[in-house]
Amino acid sequence: MMSARARFVLLVAAYMAAHVWLRVASSPTLDLDEAEQVVLSQCIRPGYGTQAPLFTWMQTCLIRVFGPTVFPLALLKSLLLAAIFAAAYGIAGHLFPEPRRAPAAASLFLLPYLVYQSLRDSSHSIILTLASALSLWMILRLAVRRDTAGYVGLGLCVAAGCLSKYNFALFLIPAAVATLAVPGFRGIAFDPRILIAAAIALALCAPHALWLSGHFDAATAESIEKLKAKDLSALRSLAKLAECLVRFSAVALAACTIAFPRIWLAASADNPNPPSRWFAWFLGSGLAGLGTMMVATGATDLSERWLLPLLFCLPIALYLRAEEPSSAAERRFAWCIGIAAVAAPIALAAHIAFGPALGHPIRKSIDFSPIRAARDIGPPPRTILAQNLFLGGNLKRLYPRASVHVPGQFSPPGAIHGPTWIVWQSRSSGFRRAVAAVTGVPWDRLRPETMELPHLHAEGTNALRVSIATLPQTP
Repeated sequence: MMSARARFVLLVAAYMAAHVWLRVASSPTLDLDEAEQVVLSQCIRPGYGTQAPLFTWMQTCLIRVFGPTVFPLALLKSLLLAAIFAAAYGIAGHLFPEPRRAPAAASLFLLPYLVYQSLRDSSHSIILTLASALSLWMILRLAVRRDTAGYVGLGLCVAAGCLSKYNFALFLIPAAVATLAVPGFRGIAFDPRILIAAAIALALCAPHALWLSGHFDAATAESIEKLKAKDLSALRSLAKLAECLVRFSAVALAACTIAFPRIWLAASADNPNPPSRWFAWFLGSGLAGLGTMMVATGATDLSERWLLPLLFCLPIALYLRAEEPSSAAERRFAWCIGIAAVAAPIALAAHIAFGPALGHPIRKSIDFSPIRAARDIGPPPRTILAQNLFLGGNLKRLYPRASVHVPGQFSPPGAIHGPTWIVWQSRSSGFRRAVAAVTGVPWDRLRPETMELPHLHAEGTNALRVSIATLPQTP
């Protein structure tokens, strides 16, 4: 008979395979994050603009194998999400008896931002969540069995987190506070082998840290801009944090309350649970630190994705408070998880198929095939200068042998050779100056062809107007 672990693995694998099929079947067009990855994958670098490089490194490997299409992009996201659930099962193995491990791991379906939004339009946030989950797994393992292998694993996971996204600090700092605060975990930090973990993490992050030291302003400009004060009211900052917390955790809180209403009662002092205390310190210190930072900076530009490294474990922590749930409560919990899991792919498919018809146009619904149909008369381009990453990534999908560049971000080195296209969607003096600087050709010498790109799932409506000009060949 198949074990509970094997059934869980097969179900998650089938679920993620369905996600890959759904994304590939729904639209061949790349969304903004996907298009960015296709452009970045043209070469491997120690750093890429405002994002840490690990996700792009992994995505580059898959694109080199499968080509710049939707499939490797959807495949990587689904593999990472499946790995998150596998790590959650590993976490549950240190917290629950065998029958409760699969429900604990599956409770992550109760986080819509993780299952729905991450597959819809996120990239780096998924690998950040995986690194956070693996780090938590290593901490729980070290609390039970302190060995060198555990510290090596912790060092690798921390390095992966630092190379995934810079706000990994929202996991790392609260985890350190909770580990020092709970006696059952405190020994992890004072074991000399913690230096092994630190050395591994520092060594693996050193190349990117060296790159970051020379590109610090460009790499941190976006995050600093979000932390700039938009309003001097501390209440407005806290209100924004509360809004994000509600939107992120409402489904998990509602499901756990429906299934286990007694989890909100105070825990018995006669039965202390070190992992529960660790989660309380972790979540409490993390939210307190985030709130303090927002009040101190006056920031109000907070997204739910910032909460992923801190709150990904919230459903597991709530489930841990239900110490001896009845079979009826477990069935209610399973129903809540099942409904949330089924709702996510349905919402993803509806978002692409019906969004344009309902007046909510999305990038993935734009049909780029008219470009190929209209431009197939002449030779295919060897170089494409695109106004933005969305255009650049989708043109790379249509012409995989072309070198695609976005002036101002990824300008082509040296001289441009072969047929070259200039592609834009809006008149921009900055783009004109950048093209003239890169090509040496005045803008008024270009003879653009303008075309309307339709929606894939809304006949008779146009989604985007683009202009394409072929760079005049110099004699």
